[in-house]
Amino acid sequence: MSSKNFVLALVLLILGLCLNAQVVTSPESMAPAYTAIETYQIYLPDGDYEALSTSGANGELNFLQFVLQCIKNEDIVSYNIDDESVWEWSDLSEALLKYTNDGDEDMREYDIEKITNLQFQYVAFYNEDDIAFHRRLIQIVAIANYSDGWGFRGMKPVFLLQNKDGKLMSVLSSEKSKHLSYSSMSYWDVLHSIPSDSCLQFMSYSSLQNASERGSLIISNIPDSNLQISLPDDIGNAIIQIRSVPYNILNFLSFEEVQINHYLAAFNGFDYTPATFREQKNISLFLPGYPAHGYINLFDLILKKLNSGLEFYQYNNKFFSDKIGEVEMDKVFFNIDTIFYPNDYDEFDTVVVKNKVEISEFRVLELVNGDETIPIAVAPVKGELGDFGEFSDENTALCWIPLNGNMQKLLAGQEVYYPGHNAINYLQYFLNHECIGEIIHSRKIDNAEWQEMLKVLQ
Repeated sequence: MSSKNFVLALVLLILGLCLNAQVVTSPESMAPAYTAIETYQIYLPDGDYEALSTSGANGELNFLQFVLQCIKNEDIVSYNIDDESVWEWSDLSEALLKYTNDGDEDMREYDIEKITNLQFQYVAFYNEDDIAFHRRLIQIVAIANYSDGWGFRGMKPVFLLQNKDGKLMSVLSSEKSKHLSYSSMSYWDVLHSIPSDSCLQFMSYSSLQNASERGSLIISNIPDSNLQISLPDDIGNAIIQIRSVPYNILNFLSFEEVQINHYLAAFNGFDYTPATFREQKNISLFLPGYPAHGYINLFDLILKKLNSGLEFYQYNNKFFSDKIGEVEMDKVFFNIDTIFYPNDYDEFDTVVVKNKVEISEFRVLELVNGDETIPIAVAPVKGELGDFGEFSDENTALCWIPLNGNMQKLLAGQEVYYPGHNAINYLQYFLNHECIGEIIHSRKIDNAEWQEMLKVLQ
């Protein structure tokens, strides 16, 4: 080979290696309508999973043995089930002794006969027709048969693996199955053939940002966190109005049912849940009941950032005139009770119990200026629950929260729990007038009053 041809071949080889490395290491790009976290569990001795359980004829490692070897060699990281802290190999091997051989110190290396179940968690990507067009593995949990020595037997999760920064994907893609019928498939490919209704455990929705981070891939349609409201410098013949946005615009869904089924998967089945949200747009402000998979309801989001530059004003028609201090906000947003109980010295000790109030609706303050209707403040409304979990007619608007720069940044940085719709953040939700409600108050506003309000909003 001539030196010229050799150099050309070398250049092409290097270029090919670089391109191949880019394909392996660069995250893919997705643009789903919404995403979900799906959890599946399999029983390894089942004949359907021989692609994972089969060892090679010449002693090649099966899937679990390969995973443990990678953990020992620090190619991948294992985590403690209880607190998701990193588990060093010495700690994990001790746990394996406990759960796989009842403490037998003569355990052979990688003797994992009692790990019979594997649980897999995926990010699923859905289109607007509610069809999952792609799944990405994000977590594996190894589960062993377990006896505590006192007659109790059950299943015990031993360790978990997570696909942080795509490292687990890279390692599992590098090793082929040892079963002859699957020898052309990497373990990563095999694991993506597992999801089916027969081994599905549960499903829950995920924000696009959470899916992107956990799946180690790019999602191109994550809502714009830099979005801002455009406010007019001056107004002419304008109106200020208050819109009531209750949690429930239909009568068939009680607040208690929403709280219990905070993903609504048990309501009509997971596949039908997006249709429920299309009818019940307002409940996206109140779900989930607690932070989960990148979602947080609007009131909890406000509480989380209570002391982060948000401003609060008395709820009255003199908008933004009477400011409420941060210390006073505790009494506004929480029910605070003092409980007395006897101690060992015939005296009484006290404990202060603080619970957040129940929110039955939000009110949105809007400026109608010509053809534009601009949200400028929100007010949480405290509701009282009846005997059957429904809200009574008694309610109290707690305060006005102006959509100033800090509040806009907070709303723009958080996706709304809105399955079945193109993902939006809270600021888009209000700007797009997604919420449904009646106008309960309306009056004219002149430019002088607007200038005073602008001082707060800007």
